[in-house]
Amino acid sequence: MVLPVLGDGGERLVFAMRDPAGDDHGPGSYVYPTNETFVPGLFDLTGFAVRVDTDHVHFDLGFVAVTNPWDAPEGFYHQLIDIYIDTTSGAGRTDPLRPGPRVRFDPAYGWDVQVRAAPFGGTRMQRASDGADVPGLARGLTSGVLADGRTIRVSIPLAVLGVPQSSWRYYVLVGGFDAFGEDGYRPARETATPWSFGGAHPSGAGPQVIDILAPRWWRSQARQLGSFTVTRGGAATGDAEGHNTYGDTADVDAGTYALLHPVGSRTWAAVPLSVPSVAALGLLALVALAVGAAVRSARGRS
Repeated sequence: MVLPVLGDGGERLVFAMRDPAGDDHGPGSYVYPTNETFVPGLFDLTGFAVRVDTDHVHFDLGFVAVTNPWDAPEGFYHQLIDIYIDTTSGAGRTDPLRPGPRVRFDPAYGWDVQVRAAPFGGTRMQRASDGADVPGLARGLTSGVLADGRTIRVSIPLAVLGVPQSSWRYYVLVGGFDAFGEDGYRPARETATPWSFGGAHPSGAGPQVIDILAPRWWRSQARQLGSFTVTRGGAATGDAEGHNTYGDTADVDAGTYALLHPVGSRTWAAVPLSVPSVAALGLLALVALAVGAAVRSARGRS
């Protein structure tokens, strides 16, 4: 499905953030499956934006590459996208609805709404109150590829989601779609195979997420996705207290899943500074110091 060009329809930008390029390696060690269909950049998120028009909320996710080798009607096949949204302060969940990503969420910012984009009719929305067996809402939701060929758009009726507020925070997770994988996630294993990622911790406790929306330095992706722990003797746990949220579904030795933090207009992580911007700020700081020194020197001579 090829959608209109970006910005059609009088859309209003609510939130936007760039994501560092070339970081589609999970906690830093992951490599792509070896089958030739997995071209470089498929899972490399480059940016995320939330836009609103008169009828819909649009989530736009840019990638280095988008392909559709098996002709999914959405126009993309490989990406599995989960957007967890904290809409209500003091509410929500700190574990995913299902264990596929093998992560947990900041207790201060529990998620209230999950939006998933996946091929072959897998796009849907769910609430934190849903059970793991609830299929979620699909009616009225659409996903497709914008005319630039590298932006996946997920659209939800305003009547269903509501108008995005400046206080909302977002967790954006990118995995590989696997129709036979746990919760649709393509597995990450110690050694890559034609159909699984490689470079994962041998315990299996690491995330099955390849990229997340995160800043380059503070709370970087590698730091967040690499925050899982392993302790011999049991199954990995999904919460900070050590309770095994997912029973024995995860094939791991033990530990806690990686802890993720959201981005949003009121969090430091949301500041989309590029390298040139940081350099410019540094230059301004040096100029300010020089001016201050000159003023102090002039006062000393007077």
